[in-house]
Amino acid sequence: MAGWLNSKNTHINKTEAGKELRETLKQDFLEKRQEAEKAAYAYCCSCEIGAEREQAFEIYERIRNATRLYA
Repeated sequence: MAGWLNSKNTHINKTEAGKELRETLKQDFLEKRQEAEKAAYAYCCSCEIGAEREQAFEIYERIRNATRLYA
């Protein structure tokens, strides 16, 4: 019986560790998405007016709005 309780506690610890890992990965993703947004905007602004600039701003908008679906 003690082994069963111990294994259950291990499962709980793994679940908690999984939650912590997911939260860490989520924060990393959000920070990198923000960095990508800044880089995309800088690139967009450097483009000459025309098709390339329009396409760049379309991509920038997708990056900018990527996390709004879950907010």
